[in-house]
This record gives sequence, C-alpha cells and structure tokens, in this order.
Amino acid sequence: LKKMIQRIVGVIDESVDSINESISQDRHMYSFVEYQREASAIVERARQELKDLQESRFSTEEQAFKEAIQRG
Repeated sequence: LKKMIQRIVGVIDESVDSINESISQDRHMYSFVEYQREASAIVERARQELKDLQESRFSTEEQAFKEAIQRG
C-alpha cells in the first residue's frame, strides 16, 4: 500500500514538475487552459492509480478469504 501511494505521489510530482518547467520556459505563451488541461490529466492519472490500488487490494483480500476457506 505504501509503495502504491508513493507511486501515485511520484506521478503527480513528475507531472507538476513538467508543468512548471513548461511555464518557466515560455511563461507568456502558456495559457491557463493548457495548464488546466494538464492538471486534469494529473488528477485523472492519480484517480486511475487509486482505482488500480483498490482493485488489487480487493483481489488480495478476496484471495486471502478463499485460502482461509480452503484451509477450513
């Protein structure tokens, strides 16, 4: 779980760094709409990471439950 959260934070940090670099390179040309579009993409990637985390966690819990039943 900790590694998955670190991965999500890493993705967000990477994306924010990329946006900041783009803004500093061409501050006048970088419109709010482009910034908003990139920010939305970051949020969507984080949501997908969380969804994947929830699905893998459910799968692990389900597998543990099945194994417990088999052991009796």
